[in-house]
Amino acid sequence: MKIIDNIERIERKWSLHNCTKAQFHIAICRSKFCFIKEYESRKVNSIYFDDINLNSLNENLDGNTLKAKYRVRWYGNPKKINSARFEIKMKKGFLSKKKIYNIQKNNFDFNLENLKKLTDEVNNILYHRKKLQPILTTHYVRDYFISANRKIRSTIDDKLQSIMILNSGSLNSIKNFKKLVLELKYNVENDEYVKKNLSQMKDLRLSKNSKYLISAIDEKFSYS
Repeated sequence: MKIIDNIERIERKWSLHNCTKAQFHIAICRSKFCFIKEYESRKVNSIYFDDINLNSLNENLDGNTLKAKYRVRWYGNPKKINSARFEIKMKKGFLSKKKIYNIQKNNFDFNLENLKKLTDEVNNILYHRKKLQPILTTHYVRDYFISANRKIRSTIDDKLQSIMILNSGSLNSIKNFKKLVLELKYNVENDEYVKKNLSQMKDLRLSKNSKYLISAIDEKFSYS
């Protein structure tokens, strides 16, 4: 069932509260990377899973060097899950690696009944290695860029929304976040080149917070 085992790559992320998307575009296009648009924008939807002790979330909050995230991701309509895939994303510092699995159940409405079936399939994929439950969703619009030398990819995420699933019993309580997230993604051998040319983007504050973390912290979880 596994369809991709990604090679290791580096991901560097910035997060800003008081910045427009136009300012983000200017910052990356005027940088030495000379980013240009690569693909059309699209809506990205994810359901994040964790165990009963929220260990994945705690790893991120505690700043652990090695951390894992579990999510189902699809694109387009947030209320209709189609062509979804289950991803296990492992991170060690800035290094990232993913395992991606096809989801057998697809093209269905996003509701509590189907969410339970999807959770069962996720746990079947893990095959007793870990028992997971859905925690929250994230939804945002993503713009795609690539550097002039085509070695560095960049994404800008806007209009972030989240739905808290854990203990809520509802999928209708949507939270909106006024936040833009810029991410650079590239192969390990290009790290020195990127660090050397990041100086022109120094006004973009580097943030360790992921969209999962942003949404979870806002809900004021008890992490103990």
